[in-house]
Amino acid sequence: MLPEVNEAYFKGINLIPNAEQSYIDIPKAIEEYTPDFYMNVFGYEFYKSLQDNYDSGVTDSIYYKIMHGSEFTVSGVVYKWDGLINDREISALADYIWLEYIEEIWNNTTVGGVVQIVPTESKQDSRFQRLAKVSNRMEKQIEMLYNFIYYSTDSELESVKNADYPYKFKELNWLGI
Repeated sequence: MLPEVNEAYFKGINLIPNAEQSYIDIPKAIEEYTPDFYMNVFGYEFYKSLQDNYDSGVTDSIYYKIMHGSEFTVSGVVYKWDGLINDREISALADYIWLEYIEEIWNNTTVGGVVQIVPTESKQDSRFQRLAKVSNRMEKQIEMLYNFIYYSTDSELESVKNADYPYKFKELNWLGI
């Protein structure tokens, strides 16, 4: 079983407003959107391989390194892939879940931003700036993941290296375009 992000990953720029309210179900969103992320980023075949071969006890496997991070070298320069699950609690996976889930819970657009109506209070936030910031951060993390895969010497990744990655990058500006 693959490790999952948890509520701790939704802080700062990808904070889910009113998370303490009963109608906000972060675990359900994690369960619903996690498989979509893996299939969009890796394609179905490698997602299944990741599910079948990930073992938290085998820290030198490529599957462990994809999930938890590793260093890699390009032209003598060492880079660090942080992994999808990490101590920083910043993850392309969490950002993807946030981007998908936030549209469900932010449901009223006003001139000043997006407002989630709750019986006791409302919180307002700048929708487009947050969407762009989270989306761009996710894009950069996925790009680093692809670099990690591409420059890996692990033979298990050859099929992924030669595939046309299913995920397409789309930098957003603060206007959401």
